[in-house]
Amino acid sequence: VTHLLFRTIYTIVGVPIAALSAAMTTSGRTRASLAGARMQFATLGAIVTAFLTPLLAGSLGGEDLALGYMLTAILYALVAEVVLLIAFASVREHVEIDAESPDLGATLKVLKANTAFWILFAVVVTNTIASTIFTKSIVYYARYVIGEPGAVREALTLYTLAAAAAILAWTQLARLRSKAFTLFCGLAINTIAYLLLYLTGPDGKLAFYALTMLSGIGTSACIVAFWSMLPDTVEYGQWKTGVRDEGIVFGLFQFSQKASSGLGIGAVGLLLSAIGYAANLDQSDDTLHGLRTISFLLPALGAALATLIVRFYPLSAERHAAIVRELEGKTQK
Repeated sequence: VTHLLFRTIYTIVGVPIAALSAAMTTSGRTRASLAGARMQFATLGAIVTAFLTPLLAGSLGGEDLALGYMLTAILYALVAEVVLLIAFASVREHVEIDAESPDLGATLKVLKANTAFWILFAVVVTNTIASTIFTKSIVYYARYVIGEPGAVREALTLYTLAAAAAILAWTQLARLRSKAFTLFCGLAINTIAYLLLYLTGPDGKLAFYALTMLSGIGTSACIVAFWSMLPDTVEYGQWKTGVRDEGIVFGLFQFSQKASSGLGIGAVGLLLSAIGYAANLDQSDDTLHGLRTISFLLPALGAALATLIVRFYPLSAERHAAIVRELEGKTQK
């Protein structure tokens, strides 16, 4: 119950925070910088909390680890509350809006016409399902093929560190070249990494770690591109329909991530049953081959499909800038 309550409140806070990037500026380059900074610090926060949490729990709780983890959670909540209040007091929305106040009918109208959003939505759903299947199924690959259950923890740590290290470079590419091109590069890198994992079927840690890190680098490009492209679809929808609604765009986007992640996790369970997986037993050769297919080939196909879909994205940097100028002209009139 408390976890469901936390997730609900997290979403209530998270949607407007994400939507702020569309209201703080209409500059595509600045939005790329905002997305890059947000992802850089999100990754840093994940790394810091992963390192500090067990230390704080042991220090605050002593012999009572349950109490220690509860006090650590309270400490994190207090820090987060202070940061959120500072953001509330200091962040300003600068975008002037000359658009209808959306009701349900207007919201449905803008969503239906916003092809840029739906293409990005399709890319996110496809890629999230693929990456979720990859990160969840390699737990079983590490245990039954590599033979070291702990290898997945090390691999995913390197995955996260590689993603964090690459964010600044991807942010610069999104600013100087194109956000859609950055997304294409990230998806292509993921496709290559998954395919190499499938074709080589590494049973040693070194190749497994290296290709997992390559996937982390590709994933960081996707994250930066997703969150910098999404605000641009708000202006695209406004330009198409005269209605501007950041909340529904960012809310649906976060829903797509959560729902597709859940679908990916559910798919792993169903696929493991389909290949004859039995927990804590030696697996047959057919099951091990099926495990390699689930872990690497299916994610590769998903990433490849997402790479194809993004080619239909209609907003280049130049076109978005022209749309913003047209909307600003209407506002001035």
